[in-house]
Amino acid sequence: RVAITADGEEVLQIYEYERVRGMAFGINAYLPKGSRVLFIRDTVENICGEDSWTYWWSNADVPETPRTRVLAPCKESFISFYEEGNYILDKASIPYYKGKNVTYPTNHPRVLDFFFKIPKESDQRWVCALQDDGIGLAQMSTRNMKGRKLFLWGQGRGGKNWGSFLSDGKNTFLE
Repeated sequence: RVAITADGEEVLQIYEYERVRGMAFGINAYLPKGSRVLFIRDTVENICGEDSWTYWWSNADVPETPRTRVLAPCKESFISFYEEGNYILDKASIPYYKGKNVTYPTNHPRVLDFFFKIPKESDQRWVCALQDDGIGLAQMSTRNMKGRKLFLWGQGRGGKNWGSFLSDGKNTFLE
């Protein structure tokens, strides 16, 4: 639905009910007139009356080119991937992991999730994806959102297949 603010601006409101945990999720998206910044306000409401764990994230996908670079204000990351039927969680240094510069996603042959470990004392809560010309997308938040994630499809056959399936089949992307 579209709501109207007191100033007459439109806000797109999206809601979802998650049946398993009994939680309601909401997203308000607001682009002020003349602004180059889209504001998103997310909410999670536990309406079941019991404590419950949830995994909360927001994704933005960006075009993946050989020179796309992803930056975040950290030197460490948790990394997750599948290997021989197991889900692996490990630590990775930033910007290098296994001799490859992780700030360039096309350096990776396989699907990987990087959960950037932003220092607790830092006020910098952002991740950005930049193209060669320095133009790109930045995602920022308040201190409540403690980390940032980079999901790579990888350059292998399986990752390329999934990336193609989830897109228009011609363009690759990363989240």
